[in-house]
Amino acid sequence: LGPGRTATAVAVGSRHTCVTLDNRALKCFGAGAWGQLGSNRSFSIVRVDNSLPAVNLGPGRTATAVAVGSRHTCVTLDNRALKCFGAGAWGQLGSNRSFSIVRVDNSLPAVN
Repeated sequence: LGPGRTATAVAVGSRHTCVTLDNRALKCFGAGAWGQLGSNRSFSIVRVDNSLPAVNLGPGRTATAVAVGSRHTCVTLDNRALKCFGAGAWGQLGSNRSFSIVRVDNSLPAVN
């Protein structure tokens, strides 16, 4: 998870896991074909070591809570915004669209 980092919370889905760290960074691993890992790629991450990057939640943003489904992830941020990513065919991302969100960066809007 990173040198000196510890997990403070964990959310486990049927295919992936996300961990909130003591510095409130979010790291996800496991199956990632639908973008649910927040890695900006649609592939699985099976190696969990110091090189596992944190999810880019936006400038200065940190995670306060995380929940995962079988193919999507939702994160509550320190500013109380909610961001969701991954499979969205059934509207589970709150984006008012029925498609997946793979790219997680500054442009990912909060759920309105």
